[in-house]
Amino acid sequence: MKLKLSLPPSVNWLYAGKVRRYKAPDYKEWIETAQRELLTQTKYKIHDTEWLEVRYTYYMPIYNKDWTKKKVDVFNYEKALNDLNSSIEILYSNSNYENLEMAELYEERADIFIKLKSFDKAIEDWKQTYEVDSSYTAYANYNIGSIYLNEIRDFDEAIVYLSKSLELKYWKPQVIFSERSIAYTNQKKYSLALKDINKAIVLDPENRTYYYERLNIYLLTNDYKNSIIEANKTIKMDRSDPQGFYGLGYTMYNNKEYYKSLKYLTISIEKMINNKEGYYIGDPNGLDKILLSDLYKFRASIYEKINVPNLMCEDYNLVLETQKDNAELKKEIDALILEKCN
Repeated sequence: MKLKLSLPPSVNWLYAGKVRRYKAPDYKEWIETAQRELLTQTKYKIHDTEWLEVRYTYYMPIYNKDWTKKKVDVFNYEKALNDLNSSIEILYSNSNYENLEMAELYEERADIFIKLKSFDKAIEDWKQTYEVDSSYTAYANYNIGSIYLNEIRDFDEAIVYLSKSLELKYWKPQVIFSERSIAYTNQKKYSLALKDINKAIVLDPENRTYYYERLNIYLLTNDYKNSIIEANKTIKMDRSDPQGFYGLGYTMYNNKEYYKSLKYLTISIEKMINNKEGYYIGDPNGLDKILLSDLYKFRASIYEKINVPNLMCEDYNLVLETQKDNAELKKEIDALILEKCN
């Protein structure tokens, strides 16, 4: 029997890398008729039912029959939301609808609400997923916790839902430990944060991100020795990533070793400038990205410490060049240049 698919959301919203779950026995037959290209798949079990996590990309037809190019309205979230609302309404009108099918629609609508920054509505839709299909319970609690952590930044609620997902035996516990560690870090509960990230590393020792998270905890607690060990470990794992070099620069700065800090920070800046692999430097809080302008500003502060005013002023000007549209930052840097460079 073919997997019954609901009315799809607007093709304008669909994008590469979307994660969906399908019952394993139905998947092979379904993929043969769908216009999708399989990227990766992972097998796992929920309540003795075998599932596949599937990542795929959609083939979007770009030509009409007369070979004129179609106009594609990409990422039209409002239109996608209308389509999903219609799909849910139509499915509810069918008394024989499948619970999994309805849960998937709520999941997709929750994703749209996040794009629209309607986080409360996204949380409500995630709760609806396990109301109609109990197999979603652990997965939904994880996603609710993730919204509280990454979007709303309510760390107490994030910990509640992430812990609940862990109790329900979510199939990727290392992800839960990682995100809960970030929540604890932002509450300054560093011992709990370290305990969780250590568990994540034990479960997935090849995931470089977890070592960066542990490095952040060492940086925030001024653990000089372990900061250096962890930063060097991440550099050994991938020398192209600027994060480890930034960690060394940050550590040396806090230890007032300004010339060493300058050396490592300059390496991280060069790697960010030549970055072709999508690398980024995460803020020690684990939730924000450090921009190139932040690195120039940081380096300017080091040049000031070692009394090299000409290079300090050069870096302040580089901050302005990389953040031309940031009026608030421009005002701050202009004031610094006026005070220190003239």
